[in-house]
Amino acid sequence: MFVPLEMNCSTPIHHINTIRKHVSRAKGGRFGKLVSDRGATLVSLILSDVVGDDLSVIASGPTYKDNTTVQEAIDLLNRYKIWDEVPESIQNYLISGVESLDREQVREVPPRVHNYLIGNNMKALQAAQAVAEQAGLSTMILTSQNSGEAKVVAKCVMGIAKEIQDSENPLSPPVALIMGGEMIVTFNWEDRDVFGPNREFVLSSAIEIAGRSNIVVAAADTDGEDGQGKAGAIADGDTVLRSTLDARYYLDKHDAEIFFDALNDSLEFTSNTNVNDIVVVLVGPK
Repeated sequence: MFVPLEMNCSTPIHHINTIRKHVSRAKGGRFGKLVSDRGATLVSLILSDVVGDDLSVIASGPTYKDNTTVQEAIDLLNRYKIWDEVPESIQNYLISGVESLDREQVREVPPRVHNYLIGNNMKALQAAQAVAEQAGLSTMILTSQNSGEAKVVAKCVMGIAKEIQDSENPLSPPVALIMGGEMIVTFNWEDRDVFGPNREFVLSSAIEIAGRSNIVVAAADTDGEDGQGKAGAIADGDTVLRSTLDARYYLDKHDAEIFFDALNDSLEFTSNTNVNDIVVVLVGPK
């Protein structure tokens, strides 16, 4: 039902989940309330795949409180121009819920419901940082809340990497720059293929550092699937030069996987655990 909305990369996950909450009997705290109303105790152990770790957004908050409204869900469906694609039964359900007291949201965490955040992007970045420090590198975690356009963010991050090489600011090499979050790719729905923000980030980075020595960049989605396709990619200053393909063409076409597959530089794995993206940039002396 929400595939066009989910694949619209300008749609924040909290907007998608606001809609989900109001067409579900479990989301938006309703599962927690159901358990609590029956006198039971519920302990929820949460892995966050949401930038900022808002417990009401992760998995649409089945055991947490919710501050959204049915009207917001209707407004969002209209805003993203998919109201007419929603089944009439769902439209009627949402419209009737605007005035229904029986459908009030769970505004407080129900009694005997306990939520614990046990894993998130920052924990993954800190683990990567520990590995880099054990290898003798200086490290900097730039952010766990990157949500920018992948190919644009790449220009900024590669600018920092080049600055480290050229002026030893803000750190002296060897350095590991580490970053996480959930990047986006903006594209036409009709032109979709095996797109992926991490692979697009790496391809844009490869163009920025082409010809440079001692900079390596890798990015992957922690669950092993980057948008649609393989987990991510790895590149250095020789990547663009040793490819027979036009890097800018494949960046503009959002076909980074084809570009990296041709070089055997795609990253492929399955983890079954999603805590968003991990980007690592290794910077050595110039």
